Amino acid sequence: MPLDRFEFQPKDASINLRLPRRQLDAVKSEAAKQGVPYQRFIRELLQRGMETLRLSASRTPSREPRPFRVSWERRSPGRQLRQSERL
Repeated sequence: MPLDRFEFQPKDASINLRLPRRQLDAVKSEAAKQGVPYQRFIRELLQRGMETLRLSASRTPSREPRPFRVSWERRSPGRQLRQSERL
């Protein structure tokens, strides 16, 4: 769906979202510079992000995603994480 189509649809769902105060202030500041309400600006950012993801997914060759693994093994308190365990 094109970027502007969602903005004119009924808003029938809501979310609660916790953000760092500085991030919210930055969003509000940028929205004010562009002359739009900050919640509309957030919706536009979400839509643009989704469009970017959709475009990048269509440009990359199809491949099986890497599985996400979580290790539940106990570690001693002072043990360093192996390279494969680091984020």
